[in-house]
Parts: sequence; C-alpha cells; structure tokens
Amino acid sequence: MNSPTPSLSEAVFPQELFANSPVARMQAEIERVSGVTPSMAAGKLLGALSVAGARGLEVESLGGNVSRPNLYLIMEGESGTGKSTVGKRVFGPLFAVERDARERYEQDTHPDLISRLTFLEGEVRKIQSREPQDEAALKKAIAEKRGIERQMHSPRYLAE
Repeated sequence: MNSPTPSLSEAVFPQELFANSPVARMQAEIERVSGVTPSMAAGKLLGALSVAGARGLEVESLGGNVSRPNLYLIMEGESGTGKSTVGKRVFGPLFAVERDARERYEQDTHPDLISRLTFLEGEVRKIQSREPQDEAALKKAIAEKRGIERQMHSPRYLAE
C-alpha cells in the first residue's frame, strides 16, 4: 500500500546533509548549543556556504552568459525556535567581512574612483571642445569613465 507523500512541513530532513565534513561538525555544534532542529542548522549553514563560495564561482549558461550562482533561502519557524540566534552565529562572520570590505571601499577605493572619474570628465570635455575631435581618444575616455562608474558601489554580499 502506498503511503501518502508527506507535506513540506512533515518531510524528513536529510540529517547527514554534510556527511563527515567540517560543516557537519559545525551543524552538530549549532544544534547542541542552540537547541535547534537539524533542518534549521543545516539550512542556515547552506545559505552561509552559498554566500561564502559564490563570489569565487562563475557559471556559463547555454547561451554563453556568465553569472555567479545564487541561492535564496526563506527560513520559517515559530517565534522562539532559534532562527535569529542561529542566523547571527552562522552569518555573523560574513556580515563582518562585508562590513570590513565596505569600510575599505569607502576609505580607499571610492576616493580613488571619484578622483579618476573627475579627471576623465575633464578629459572628455577637453576632447569635445577641440576641433577636429579625436574620436578614438573620446571613445577611450568615455569607455574608461563608464567602467569606473560601474565600480562606484560598495561591496554587498548579503541581503537580509
């Protein structure tokens, strides 16, 4: 006799999702210290691993486009089940890395980009004011300016 398929909330979570890896030991410790379910600990770890590793991976689609993989998680649970506690433990180091990267960007990279962008804007105006215009130089300056404009955002690794 066929048993009915369990609903999503009743489905059995693969307890040994990470096998005998260091992540499995982290999962066990999170469960032990926080008292959360294996699915809560493993789900949060899976999200953190995705964020940590995705910046180093590039996937080429059949159409030849290259992008970084993304994993979006929505964790659900009753109030007081440890969602926030586990999230802070697991994602805390990643938020710290992001914060440090943003500070370095604001202190070091951003001022350099602003300086270079200001210089290039002046170069574009100079080239445009000359007769005859040097189209190759104008095209090169505009391309570099656009490249810098694309870099004008501080690092963002996580979305809450």
